[in-house]
Amino acid sequence: MEGYNYREEKGVPTAVIEAGEHEGIVPRAINQLFELVKQESGGGRKVFTIHCSYLQIYKEKIYDLLNKSHLKRLCQEGPGLKLKLVKDVFQVENLYTFECKSAEDVLALYHFGLKNRVTASHNMNNQSSRSHSMLKITVECVDVKNPDSVVVSTLQLVDLAGSERQSFTGQAATKESIEINKSLMTLRQVITALTEQSESNFVPYRDSKLTCLLRQSLGGNSFCVMIACLNPCDMHIEENLSTLQYASRASYISNKPIKNVDPKLRLIEELKAKNASLTDELFKAN
Repeated sequence: MEGYNYREEKGVPTAVIEAGEHEGIVPRAINQLFELVKQESGGGRKVFTIHCSYLQIYKEKIYDLLNKSHLKRLCQEGPGLKLKLVKDVFQVENLYTFECKSAEDVLALYHFGLKNRVTASHNMNNQSSRSHSMLKITVECVDVKNPDSVVVSTLQLVDLAGSERQSFTGQAATKESIEINKSLMTLRQVITALTEQSESNFVPYRDSKLTCLLRQSLGGNSFCVMIACLNPCDMHIEENLSTLQYASRASYISNKPIKNVDPKLRLIEELKAKNASLTDELFKAN
């Protein structure tokens, strides 16, 4: 997701930020997003406002990666941020959100958050994520000719921690690894429930903070893409097969994205179109 290399600085793994062909998905997506916004806003017909937030789920607690004071709670194993359900969408209370004018602004926040993520090394990875992280970019588009017409879209870039198997990682079972495996198992159950496409089928979103936050992406009004990482070593063939089965299940999820327009505005537009059609028919009749 990052595409960055890491080096030890005073015993702390630090990302080496380098642009180029080795850039990960997140930096590329951010740059491409702002290029598209620049094209769409050409001529001043539309006005875009972009906001960014960045969080991690560590030991089934939500921490704000962009709030310095909140990161102290993480060191002290303090309580995380709370989730609330608003209009059938889970939201994180008191999460810092910043308005960004350029790709550089978003990347600066992303790099700041990377430094605050919980990471560690083990036998399989020198820089293993010990938490799930989610970079959320919200784009609000306003039509200059019709200021009441507002379309809001959200891009969620999620970096999942890998499943933990003691025989491979060489680490003892800890609360970290237990919670990582538990949330990934819940994600698998949610994906399985969604692919069965049964109206009476229960989808266990609430069993994990991760699946609560991914509810709209997995089974809501969104496009969803999952990228699976495989290990080229023969000794990891079982892990690879499990990962492919996981990804294969996810590929069967079928969402129907529509524009997030205010229902009242949509009704007004429909009535305007109907009125124009009736006026045209009346004109022809006369």
